[in-house]
Amino acid sequence: MAEQILKRILEENGIKGIEVQSACIHETEMDIWTAMSKRGEHPKEPTTPAKPKFLTHEMLHDADLIIAMQREHRNILTKFLTYDHWQNLQLLQTYCYGKNEDFYEPEENADCFLKSPNLMESLEKACKKMAKILEKVQQQKCSSQDKS
Repeated sequence: MAEQILKRILEENGIKGIEVQSACIHETEMDIWTAMSKRGEHPKEPTTPAKPKFLTHEMLHDADLIIAMQREHRNILTKFLTYDHWQNLQLLQTYCYGKNEDFYEPEENADCFLKSPNLMESLEKACKKMAKILEKVQQQKCSSQDKS
């Protein structure tokens, strides 16, 4: 979900040159995607998101920024990253709002997750904030390259 939302927001704001990719680390995430696809519940997105893929070692080490939704996810990911890549790993809430909090509380099953009334609204807001931050970082990189 977050991948499609962030891609849409980047496109709507004319922010180019940022590659966005998402991946699962738990089977539960696949279950959520399946449940949403069956119900046609991918709000505001023009197409049903592609079936998620599982995270690979290569994806982790190629990424400039890795966003985890939950502290549990972040902690799992640190086991697969070399120490010099840890600075690339952030919680969504920390990256966007400076809070060391989970984006959502993990639920037992996909149905509970999907019934969260403010989930999509909160995710949309976080992705808008992330897009602004990413654009600023991108501009700073371009500016520093121009000076060299």
